[in-house]
Amino acid sequence: MRVTATVENLVDAVDVLAHTSAKLVVVDASMEEGSSAVRAVLSVRPNVRVVVVDQNPNVDDMFDFVRAGASGYLDKELPLNALGDALRGVLAGEAAISRRMMTLILDDFRTHANHRMLLNLNGTKLTNREWDVLELVYKGLSTAEIAARLYVSRATVRSHVAAMLHKLKVRDRGALVELLGVSDGTRVVPDTD
Repeated sequence: MRVTATVENLVDAVDVLAHTSAKLVVVDASMEEGSSAVRAVLSVRPNVRVVVVDQNPNVDDMFDFVRAGASGYLDKELPLNALGDALRGVLAGEAAISRRMMTLILDDFRTHANHRMLLNLNGTKLTNREWDVLELVYKGLSTAEIAARLYVSRATVRSHVAAMLHKLKVRDRGALVELLGVSDGTRVVPDTD
């Protein structure tokens, strides 16, 4: 592999991409534009592979970057030889996720699976999008934050919340959070919007 360019910001990255034949872009997660940087890169070069490196990786950020089109999400602490192997894998069509990140994903999945199992015992049928919204409500995100995370309007989030309140026969977002908190004892202060 050969490094074609190193840039400090998204504007320079887009300019460089327009004039090179780079096949892979490594994006620092701390860039001000966040996952929008991945979208911007792919808007200029749709076939380029994007790998995000993060000093403090977490599942929510990883999902944001992957939804934006990233092919990998790696811990900055990854040893150099492992980074090279991961980048070569991405160029070969594989995904790149560090072992530390896989552990976080599995822990997150177990938590969500416990929530779904608890509600499924009641015979409740939520849509996939309702599950997405419910899990973000449980994490304490506001209506505006959920809308931004899922790329939908605030009205759409409110509509999903209203549908869940009806299906789960609870009165408000706080009751939704309490219902999920039963499975792991966690309490989150709910958004009143």
